[in-house]
Amino acid sequence: MSTTRDEIIRLAEELVLAKGFNWLSYSDISQKLGIKNAAIHYHFPTKEDLGLAIIERDRTMIAELMASWEQQHTDAIDIISELFGVYSSILQGCQVCLIGSLGTDMLTLPDAMQAELKKLVNLILIWLKKQLEKGRANGTAVFEGSSTTHAMVLLTNMVAGIQIARLHNNTKEFHTLTTHALNSLRPKDATSFPSSSTSKSIRTKKL
Repeated sequence: MSTTRDEIIRLAEELVLAKGFNWLSYSDISQKLGIKNAAIHYHFPTKEDLGLAIIERDRTMIAELMASWEQQHTDAIDIISELFGVYSSILQGCQVCLIGSLGTDMLTLPDAMQAELKKLVNLILIWLKKQLEKGRANGTAVFEGSSTTHAMVLLTNMVAGIQIARLHNNTKEFHTLTTHALNSLRPKDATSFPSSSTSKSIRTKKL
């Protein structure tokens, strides 16, 4: 059962993904939740406190999802496709991802939020690198060069792809991009994802 604090964080993140952190106001949150601004200040005395809670929530949830995906799959590309699915679900709500949203405001964010955002990015990059290396070792992923570079390419595809697809109001663009990115890592004799959708998870997974 969610608490008032949980609902504040959830709604605040939705507003950040839709409009950006600099446009986030306690008044918007209080009006939508039917509470007073004082109730928000009780949990989050400053906007920075709320921003830190949003990033921490995402980092915790994505870490839990990553652990569950590793238990569900042995194929590296299937595991990575689950993360693409999360990004696709964000796009369905006409939003961008937290990294993309806060990244554009990076120079105006408080130092503590900048540090936490970097931790979120590093968490995803390290995890992607791990999956790529496991895939290369067990034959479920094929690529040239370093896993670090490919991890960066995958994350860049997700963050930038979702922004461009929203700009064009065309979710198919993101599906095409992610499908190409994942299939390019598949061994030649492996079954590729269909062009219409990377996987079932792309339509259903959500933070």
